[in-house]
Amino acid sequence: TTRQQFDVSSGINAEYGGCRTIQLIVLHSQRTPSKMAVPKEQQEFMKALQLEREKLQVLQKEYQKHITTRQQFDAQLNENDLVLSEFNRLAKESEVYKLVGPVLVKQEVNEAISTVKKRIAFIKTELERCDKNITASEKKQETCRNGMSEMQQRFQAKMQAMQQAQQAK
Repeated sequence: TTRQQFDVSSGINAEYGGCRTIQLIVLHSQRTPSKMAVPKEQQEFMKALQLEREKLQVLQKEYQKHITTRQQFDAQLNENDLVLSEFNRLAKESEVYKLVGPVLVKQEVNEAISTVKKRIAFIKTELERCDKNITASEKKQETCRNGMSEMQQRFQAKMQAMQQAQQAK
């Protein structure tokens, strides 16, 4: 029996999903004219498994993209929360200036606070959307991993049945 190991865990963030390795056991038998179908079945299985592995890698890249986007929105939220806290510390007679291109333009404090609050609300909505995308991506990855595992189990059962049938002869 020859063991080949396929790592399906590359690119998985441990914070949002665990890593798992699927072990593939390929049974090799003596080559006789009646047993020539086994290598072809193994090749077909390997091709199908490779396609599933590539599909999983695409899903992992998509997942990583969602994580990166969420981290960016999280950083923006922290920055805007800090700005809002600074606005809340201002005295009523303070002046606020907004940078527009190379020019500082005077802005009403209430208008500036309102703008920051709207930005925070928008960012929170985007964070919720990102979380939904991350959850959906995790589910897709798990489905793909389960499919690969089931494919492997079916192949192993088929190979064992063929080996037992050959030994019974």
